[in-house]
Amino acid sequence: MFELDESTFYLRQRVFELDESTFYLRQRVFELDESTFYLRQRVFELDESTFDTH
Repeated sequence: MFELDESTFYLRQRVFELDESTFYLRQRVFELDESTFYLRQRVFELDESTFDTH
């Protein structure tokens, strides 16, 4: 489970639920309008912050 300042991201197998849209995780890459999220094992890299899950 990810809790961000403005949004809450739920990691459930292959489903992401964002505020205004629902993204599906296919393979390991997310491409959004303004940002690119790379899913590598357990690491998320966001624009202004980096979240590590262990």
